[in-house]
Amino acid sequence: MTRRALRASAVLLSCGLIATACAAGDERSEDAARPKPGKREFSLPAWKPATADVPRGKGGKGGKLASDVNGDGYGDLVLRVTHGKKSGLTVVYGSGDGLDPAARTAVPGPGSRFSPYGISVRTGDLDGDGFADLVGLFSEVVDDPATPGASDPEPTAGQYIVWGGPEGPDPDADPTPLATAAAPDSLTGQPGDFDGDGHTDLALTRDDRLELRYGPFTRDGGAARTSTDWRVPSRVAGSDCCHDDIGELTAGDVNGDAATDLVVQPSGDGEQTAAVLLLGGDAGGRFPAAEHRLPLGGATALGDFDGDGRGDIAVGDSGSRNNEAVDGAATPHDLAPIVVAYGSRERYAAPVTKTVPGSEALGLQLAAADLNGDGKDELITKYGTDLEAILAKDLKGVVVLHGRDGGLSGTDRHSVRVSGPKRYAGKTLKPFDRRIGIFTAGAFGGASAELVLTWSRKTVPARWWISRGDAGTEGLTFTAGQIASG
Repeated sequence: MTRRALRASAVLLSCGLIATACAAGDERSEDAARPKPGKREFSLPAWKPATADVPRGKGGKGGKLASDVNGDGYGDLVLRVTHGKKSGLTVVYGSGDGLDPAARTAVPGPGSRFSPYGISVRTGDLDGDGFADLVGLFSEVVDDPATPGASDPEPTAGQYIVWGGPEGPDPDADPTPLATAAAPDSLTGQPGDFDGDGHTDLALTRDDRLELRYGPFTRDGGAARTSTDWRVPSRVAGSDCCHDDIGELTAGDVNGDAATDLVVQPSGDGEQTAAVLLLGGDAGGRFPAAEHRLPLGGATALGDFDGDGRGDIAVGDSGSRNNEAVDGAATPHDLAPIVVAYGSRERYAAPVTKTVPGSEALGLQLAAADLNGDGKDELITKYGTDLEAILAKDLKGVVVLHGRDGGLSGTDRHSVRVSGPKRYAGKTLKPFDRRIGIFTAGAFGGASAELVLTWSRKTVPARWWISRGDAGTEGLTFTAGQIASG
């Protein structure tokens, strides 16, 4: 039976989008089509639900996109969706025109009830069939039979695989738990070919230890081999921080070889931490082949910002500090500018680190993608969280720093200003509660990459925006309730 989806139809939405741009001197001459200085208001069209067939792909070993769940040659978007008391995943499929929210598959999680905070999902072709698979932490709330009627049952967590296929994942199939499941504290699963042998591997976290499971994977979740050799170097999380557990993993290719490189960001108990770049090695070899410490920060993103064919690592200061109060007040601080570690021509050499001029107070969140199709990735970010100094700017959406020959500049940029609804569930929201977040940015089949923004209510995603075009003024928006089923 053909799975069905919703087709977008334009109606006006009360949640507006504003695009602004700023320039300095002749730095904008590199691309005359970029947004011009000034302020303009736009409204993105919203959904009027309809149905459409999910595109059918061919898959096969030629599949190259790590996010192509249905094997049709276009990247797909995976969303964690909570509506009412139910949580699950929704795959929105890419097309020749980019993301098409009409074509989607809703996948319920394993079990009967889920914590709304318990699903974090990434994609990669784990079994080598040409269809990207979904892997993530599912947290299921299960009543304790020893204490029936307990009001606050403990959740159980585990890493699961949802297998891709020619029409995407099968919503009726049970997700596959990873064989010898990772410990519940393994919050991140990052696919990538870390030994360069052509098979997708999976990096998992266990406290301060990195667990590498090498592909190809079998359909029962088993890996070809496993390594747990690498641990966060002692005290790498910062001179004032004693929390060295791994907080986040980011994958990409920094030196242009066949192996995936991995950026490991330690958690910091509210502090900025020093991430570590782990460089992939030769097929069957030891991982990492080399490692380099990166500057202090709270967020990282990997993209080719100068168009030289090698990945660059942006490091942002999120503004968070774990300052002990002195006389009732925390120590004031200045937000550091964004720093970029540019990929090296030498395979295992340390990247060249440069500060992005004019980027002070930016860096709360980071994402990278080529939004204007010029071959150089843009860096998407937000203002930091020093509330007294930054709050007013933080409520204005996101800032896009344009990729350029020679690297990023904080003065060559434009803003995409989005906010959540003024009223939600019958209540008027304060401006602080209407702030949006950067969900992702990537290539989904259109003329250029697309930016996906999200608004959450009490940490649960409730609305998304798909922003297209150089100025971010094209696209659409939809709510969790509209895509919770397929």
